[in-house]
Order: sequence, then C-alpha cells, then structure tokens
Amino acid sequence: MVSQDAASIDGFLTQDALYEILLRVPARPLCRFRTVCRSWRSLLSDPQFAAAHAAHHRGDPPLFAVCVAGGAHDEVAEIKLLDTSGHTVKRLSVGPTLPLHEMLPHLDKVLLRGLVQLQGHAMRVLDPATGTVSILRRNIPDSCNSIVFGRAMSSTGGHAGEYKVLSLDTSLYATQPCKVKVLTLLNGGGGTWRSAPMPPVTIKTFHNRHKEVAVANGVVYHLVDNTSWLIAAFDLEAEQWQPSLLQGPVPVPTIDGYAQPLRSLAELNGRLAAVSSTALHMNIWLLMDSGKWHKQCRVRMCIQQHIWPFAKDVQPLWLLDDGRVALWGSRGGMRSGALWMYDPRTGMCTEVAAMENCLRVGVGVYTGNLLQQVDQAAHVMEKP
Repeated sequence: MVSQDAASIDGFLTQDALYEILLRVPARPLCRFRTVCRSWRSLLSDPQFAAAHAAHHRGDPPLFAVCVAGGAHDEVAEIKLLDTSGHTVKRLSVGPTLPLHEMLPHLDKVLLRGLVQLQGHAMRVLDPATGTVSILRRNIPDSCNSIVFGRAMSSTGGHAGEYKVLSLDTSLYATQPCKVKVLTLLNGGGGTWRSAPMPPVTIKTFHNRHKEVAVANGVVYHLVDNTSWLIAAFDLEAEQWQPSLLQGPVPVPTIDGYAQPLRSLAELNGRLAAVSSTALHMNIWLLMDSGKWHKQCRVRMCIQQHIWPFAKDVQPLWLLDDGRVALWGSRGGMRSGALWMYDPRTGMCTEVAAMENCLRVGVGVYTGNLLQQVDQAAHVMEKP
C-alpha cells in the first residue's frame, strides 16, 4: 500500500502495475480507497479512470435494485442496491413512501413515479452513481395508465441515445385505441410530451404492468394481451411502432394441470426475454440477433417446497456467466421478498438475501458504475 506521502497523481499514473491493479478492484471497495490520500482521491475521481474502470468491468454482474420502507413509521422509501451475493452495496433515500407508485430502473438510471402529483414527486429520475435527482415538472398525461422508461439507441452506429419516458393509455377491454406520448430527458430535466403513433393493434391493460412490458436495446416490447404471445414493438429512437407484431415462442406443453401458463416479458442481459410460468416451472426464452427465440433454461419452481408456496410473484433478473439465474420472489400477503440464485445444473435454488418491508413498486437491475459517484448529491430541477 502506498503511503500518504506519495508525491502527486503523476507519480501514480506512471506506476503501471498499480494502475492495472486498481482497474481490477470492484467499484464498492475502490470508492473507499479515496481516503488513502489526496493523490489517490484525484486518481479515483478522474473521469478517464472511471471510464477505463467501467470498460474493464463491463462484463461484471449488475446490481439489483429493491425498494424498502424505513424510518420510525416506515415513512421513508429507500432503494437498496444488492450484489449477486446479497450484500447491500449502496443505499439511496428517495423520499416519503406515500407518493411512490413505481420504481423503473433501466441501465444506469432509475425512474420514480408518484401515485399522485404531489410536492414534485410525479416523476423523478435518480442517478444512483452520483445521487443526483432530476425532478420532472411535466405532468403525466391524464389518460396515462402505464409508464415505460428506457434509453434509445442511436441509428448511427448503435450508440446509446437519450433517455425517454413512454406514456401508454391502454384499455382493459381493448375497446379503444391506445394513445401514446413520449417525453425526452434533456440535461437532467424533461421537455414536453409529444404525441406518438398508435400501435398497429389495440393493447389491453394487464393486472401486473411490470411484467407485460420490457425495454431492450432501445426498443419497448409490449404484450398485446394475456392470452397469446403477440408482442408490439416501439423504437425509442424513431418513436415509431414496428409495423409487424413479434410472435413470441411457442410454450412447451404443460404437465402440471395449467392449460394457460402465465406469460410475461423481461429484459435479461440486454436481450428481450419471454417467460412462461406455471406453479411448477418457469421457462425462459431469449430473442437473438437473428430474430429467433432461443430456449435459455427451465427453472423448476417446485424444487424448494418451503419457498415457492408462499411466493406471490417470481421474476427473473439476470443470467450469470456460470449458468445461474438470479430471481426475485415476493411473498403473498406479506411485504417481504428475497433474492435467489437458481442453478439449472443441480436444480437447486439458494436464497442470498431476504428483505423485509419491501414496497410493491417493482424490482429491477442497475448496470451503471458506482465509481462515478460524487461527494454530495445535487438535486437538479427542471426550470418551470
């Protein structure tokens, strides 16, 4: 370990071995190294080093975002970022629990939607790395019943584009066309809502909006209804619906007495995933670059009888390099949940983190780099 008498940041940069070692250290302990000395703090806060560190760890597993209630009377909402071992890497306070309705993580940002437009909590965008909160002053359209948050992909070279919010006015009985509006996040704030084309077919409202829609590679995928595998796709960059519906995978025949397995969508490792679930099994397909579906794995949900009978909702979060599947399970009738790792090779499911006082606002994946954090969170508001 280099002492605090180190001369300057230039001296550190010339020590290639030390630089390479620091690049290999995960972001969580690396942030603590800033206290070694001023030179280390300068190096570890340098944007170029942060970019190099992010590129070096691009293939690392992500963090999982879970929202819980805290305080003396559970009045404060807090996001916990968990690693694949179940350890809490970072905690972020996101204000009172009462207005919070949805938490929508995507890549390195998190959209927070309020149940009521109260005290600027209608929509906020959180950057977990810096702690910055952008409050969007633009009201949610009155007819909106579904909000989608995603990042567009630039048509020139496939680079990451702007973050956008998609407002959908779907119908429970599919009796009216779906109205669509788009809001682009600019410089930490939001612009104005713009009308977008209606989807090629009418989209029905589901009971669980977190499972009917997914965003992958700049495209919003939405199940048309809950009885088929027809999927409508909206390109966030072009702000246009694809003219043809995407046909989901053909589910394998069920043997556990359920003629109609539950269908849902998810984003796994940057790809669209189609999930078919029954009381005993969860089948996961991934949409490949060729446009064909690849059967990824089957999760045997009955292998741990003391787990699944109490689970109200189980959703896949990530596919690890060693073949394991990260799952989140919520307990029915209770505000508790757990992060699980399922190993298809052994058919065993291991609990890695149990959480109490979970808010039913959604669970997601954070793929940003926490090394880019700042000392104090800045609250950026869009000007009226």
